[in-house]
Amino acid sequence: MKSLLIRVAIDSGNMGYIGPIDERTMEYVYIPIPTIETALTKRTYNTERVWPRNTVFEGKVLADFMHTDRAEVRLDYDWIEQVWIERKLPANSLKIHFDPEFDGNTYGDSWGNRIPSDLILPSALDEEIHLFFYAGLAPYPKCFEKRSQHQIISSQKYSMNVYVIGHFEIEGIYSIRKEGDLSTFEKELGTNAHFIEKEHLKGLEKYPIKAEREHFSNLVIVKGKKKESRGLLSKAIQLTKWSERKRAYIPTELGEIVGLKPNRGIRQTPHLDSNSTSSLLDEIDSTI
Repeated sequence: MKSLLIRVAIDSGNMGYIGPIDERTMEYVYIPIPTIETALTKRTYNTERVWPRNTVFEGKVLADFMHTDRAEVRLDYDWIEQVWIERKLPANSLKIHFDPEFDGNTYGDSWGNRIPSDLILPSALDEEIHLFFYAGLAPYPKCFEKRSQHQIISSQKYSMNVYVIGHFEIEGIYSIRKEGDLSTFEKELGTNAHFIEKEHLKGLEKYPIKAEREHFSNLVIVKGKKKESRGLLSKAIQLTKWSERKRAYIPTELGEIVGLKPNRGIRQTPHLDSNSTSSLLDEIDSTI
């Protein structure tokens, strides 16, 4: 048994800030990253109610915890111009790239740098493999009382910690390089954001933009088992905490088990051994 720990949700790299958590109850809001205006999805921050469902944030939409001013956000990559697409927009006008998603239990990696190549081999699933998803979260309501992007970012300084928020036990791994056209797997993968955006077609040899074709040829979509996957957790599990004395983010006991170091956060896709995986699963099951 082994696992990967993968960072998800909005952060400083795209929105500039992170989502909310009630530190008394450990209830939180999963806010997926934004996507471009021309995306095929109909999901927006202004219409999507909070996930997971809970009592603290009941009745709110995702935009209630996001900036209201026209602030710069990073949306996507332009494969013709070879530059990041950035826009100055309020959050309520933005569409959502909902990945991972927990209706069909899928997660897509279009860059090919989070799901390692050895997991795509036919023999990979002879072993039990898990994905744990973690996100940065900041205290609510303290860090969300003022709503410009700059104000939210400023209020979250020294208040940002990382938490495990989701889990899949892997049932199948589908890749362009292994399977070719993934269209035949719509039943398994049709709820995934990358599939909805037809990115699985952009990696085919016939696609006209070479850079985009080469990029999406790395697309991998993971399917989680329906019964064994814990899905999106109702309560977050803390991996770091701010130490005023040390002036650094330090790992919790569980954070140390998964390899965190003071003030360094987590490597992009840490590989966890059987003992670390079991510890995380036990902690998750104790909160369900």
